[in-house]
Amino acid sequence: MNKMVHQFPWDIVIGTPGRLKDLVEEGVCRLSEVAFVVLDEADRMLDMGFELEVRSILSKTCSARQMVMFSATWPLPVHLLSQEFMDPNPVKVVVGSEDLAANHDVMQIVEVLDDRARDDRLVSLLQKYHGSKRYWGC
Repeated sequence: MNKMVHQFPWDIVIGTPGRLKDLVEEGVCRLSEVAFVVLDEADRMLDMGFELEVRSILSKTCSARQMVMFSATWPLPVHLLSQEFMDPNPVKVVVGSEDLAANHDVMQIVEVLDDRARDDRLVSLLQKYHGSKRYWGC
């Protein structure tokens, strides 16, 4: 079956690296005229294994682009990516320490609760970890 693909003159394209790469490969989205690129959570994208997708996407954008990268940490892979795709003399803004690294010892627990049980569970967690009721109006 022939699939007719239309390429539109997008002003803004927002997407995850994998999905955006898929759209480019399907011919639905053309990035050759993209002149402004924002990478949010660049460190997490690379941690999650999206380096090839990010590199592929960036290589298809305009070479005279402006680029902004947001990253909670600045590990070597993010630094190398920035050196390859950004202006050789970028403006770097650091809030806090440059020695920050993601804490891999943090454990997240997801609990799926019935709406009626949510408030009681919140109160029990606050009691368990805070030990005082004065802050949540109980």
